[in-house]
Amino acid sequence: PPPPAPKPEPKPEVVLTDDDYKAMYMADAKRAGYGAAVMLGVGIVSPTAAFSNMFTTFALSGVIGYQVVWGVAHSLHSPLMAVTNAVSGMTAVGGMYTMGGGLMPSTLAETLGF
Repeated sequence: PPPPAPKPEPKPEVVLTDDDYKAMYMADAKRAGYGAAVMLGVGIVSPTAAFSNMFTTFALSGVIGYQVVWGVAHSLHSPLMAVTNAVSGMTAVGGMYTMGGGLMPSTLAETLGF
């Protein structure tokens, strides 16, 4: 009979210390602080309140989209991206369509959205 396979050596366990949690907490706090500072800066220099609202919506949708796509298993990534692209396209078309105010399009953006 063949000789028995050697037993694998156990890997040492990594134990997280309080310093690791503190470092992770501080990194998250810094990111949140930077994000708040950027949003405050955009709010200060924005020409209108509508710009601030639209920029905030855009930024939040970007963050949420990033988290959704990276949280998906590899085998489901392509079907999810196909649906995501379709939804994004329809959202863009709807946004261009709602930018106009009349019944018929009067600009190129409204025409593309129509």
